[in-house]
Amino acid sequence: METWSGQETIYFKNAQATANAIAVDSIINTFAFFKPDVTSMLVPVPVAIMGGTTSVDRSYKVTVVDSSTATSSKQFTFVNSSFTIKAGKINDTIWVKFARTPEMQSQVFSLYLKLEANENFIPNLADDLDVNGNITMHKSFVSLKISDILTKPAYWFDAYLGTFTRKKLLLIGDVNGIDPSILNGNPPPSIGYITFLGKFTQRWLNDQAAQGNPVFEDDGTTRMAMGPYSQ
Repeated sequence: METWSGQETIYFKNAQATANAIAVDSIINTFAFFKPDVTSMLVPVPVAIMGGTTSVDRSYKVTVVDSSTATSSKQFTFVNSSFTIKAGKINDTIWVKFARTPEMQSQVFSLYLKLEANENFIPNLADDLDVNGNITMHKSFVSLKISDILTKPAYWFDAYLGTFTRKKLLLIGDVNGIDPSILNGNPPPSIGYITFLGKFTQRWLNDQAAQGNPVFEDDGTTRMAMGPYSQ
């Protein structure tokens, strides 16, 4: 039988739905739930080809779209020294390293990556379209968003945790030995667990005050406190 000939197709793997994942052409990341000493983040961007393996490495081409607001060597760098589908492989990963910068506390930075044709691969896998012909899923274009903007988590309930502040969220994480992003989690934390976080943290705050070390919010005058259901 005649086998495939010609250039093979390359695409961003996350743009294809699988049994274990939903297709996406955008990746959103935030430093907001990390401690201040976390200064960088590695983000994987999987790439795949349609076709068979070969006995040699094959390079592929990735470009940064001009409309990106993240700047090379300031907000991001590529960890990869080259972009290559290795011999015997049909997948690769583009590793993007984001650096945490002060500007990220007030601005969301975007990095747009596009697969381009070269002598080995063509990014010609058809995009997904809606009934009006509008693109709903890009296959050769990916959007990466990065910020350090901390917003109130989806499962932050004032009755248990009090008025939301960045300092309080990070303290809850430290005192309870948890990743604060659990309050944005999927599946969501139970009300019982949120009650525990509020009461345990309030007990810790009370102990600190009794030892002469009251904890204040960033204004230096407001005593930190959990919600009324945690008193």
